[in-house]
Amino acid sequence: MQEEAAVSHIIHKGETEREELAGQIPDMEELCNLAGTLGSLLAQGSDGAALCGAEGADNEGREADGIMAPGLADTVLGIRRLIYGQEATDLVLDINTAHNHVSVSGDRKSASSSQTELHYPQSPERFQLYTQALSSRSFPSGRHYWEVEGSESGEWGVGAAYPSIERGGNQSWIGDNNKSWCLYRRYNNRYSVGYGSEFDCLPQTLSCRRIRISLDYEAGRLSFYELSEPIRRLHTLTASFTEPLHAAFWVGWDGAWVRIIREREKGAEVLTLERETDRQIRDSEDLTPGREKLDPETRMQEEGAVSHIIHKGETEREELAGQIPDMEELCNLAGTLGSLLAQGSDGAALCGAEGADNEGREADGIMAPGLADTVLGIRRLIYGQEATDLVLDINTAGDYLSVSGDRKCAALSKAPLLYPQSPVRFIFYTQALSSRSFPSGRHYWEVEVSESGYWGVGAAYPSIERGGGQSWIGENNKSWGLYRSEDNNRYTVIHDCK
Repeated sequence: MQEEAAVSHIIHKGETEREELAGQIPDMEELCNLAGTLGSLLAQGSDGAALCGAEGADNEGREADGIMAPGLADTVLGIRRLIYGQEATDLVLDINTAHNHVSVSGDRKSASSSQTELHYPQSPERFQLYTQALSSRSFPSGRHYWEVEGSESGEWGVGAAYPSIERGGNQSWIGDNNKSWCLYRRYNNRYSVGYGSEFDCLPQTLSCRRIRISLDYEAGRLSFYELSEPIRRLHTLTASFTEPLHAAFWVGWDGAWVRIIREREKGAEVLTLERETDRQIRDSEDLTPGREKLDPETRMQEEGAVSHIIHKGETEREELAGQIPDMEELCNLAGTLGSLLAQGSDGAALCGAEGADNEGREADGIMAPGLADTVLGIRRLIYGQEATDLVLDINTAGDYLSVSGDRKCAALSKAPLLYPQSPVRFIFYTQALSSRSFPSGRHYWEVEVSESGYWGVGAAYPSIERGGGQSWIGENNKSWGLYRSEDNNRYTVIHDCK
């Protein structure tokens, strides 16, 4: 029983981690779609007229100089929303929750400890024991983030809390109960996180006192990021949220303060995706009790089955985890693009408008270098290098395959073409390979196909057989094919006869 429970725990742990990673994929795919749209906008006009409000561009009545075309603006904003959730929430503190020794600034953006009692009006929502306060706004769902700056000295904390958090007594400190989550800054510039009266010290030493708190309500994640260069994730707390969440703030008694950063104060920050892939599925639990009672053959069968399940879980996790770094880089590029957008509401930072730093480029419709480089970086990350200009290797073409003079097209021939004999020519099937191969890197190519008929496209090793039933592309372990069925316009993919 103990052994079965331990094995079940290992398998469940692996499935949980795999599901967490898989849950990130749809958003990444949507991000790729948005970035792909951005790349297409770039490709539509090499002079950038499709992106900026230059003369002649379809701009729906917007002024010409420095105004982004609607397609670009919508796409960039879509990328920003997908990375960060909604726009950064412009929070203010709820003074009715502030402790009598917490001084709240006139704009309700800052909280600092006060040596003298401030005699706020009585309120059932006011904290009585700890010098802390909540935001006036709460989040019952969705994705949101806010950014704060803390004092260089003293102790302070930022996080989130339910409205039902106690307002007095030892259980009212943010992070010291099951109704709040907190990142704390200590005297020695060390940081820790707290939830449910459990506290974990963070190994990182921070170089920046600006913190982003990112909430994904449905996913049950509250993440803390250091707004350094580059931005780095400090920690993610997980829970199944059951109430709306307020932003929460705590300041120590030693002159500490925290401040909500306004939107216009933000620099060119980049949000990286969370790296949740450094954990291991293998557990250290002892599976040995009772195993001496099993006969050797049963033990070996059991160990083999458990090993297979764990290996399968690790393989799937690694496949998902392998997609994360590229998505992080894509987010970095998209974040840079979003920052360029934020720097100039009239788009002057993006387009070559009068007065924009354009390094000598002409004004109208020419993208600023920052935008051009960023968009090209996104395109390369999604597609690899520029589309490869492939041609067919006529020495591989089957005798019933007609290759055009520019070696760009292949068509079925009713009569044999009697090509010269070649050891690389396909004998059995009407197919051909490209003259160029790819030993490494990222590449893409694009094809157009007939509206009728049966055809396939894909990739193959040069060692694919050239004759016999195993030489059809996709019908072996040396090739991969996408096929269109002639009768019902249905598509299938094949590799190794599957």
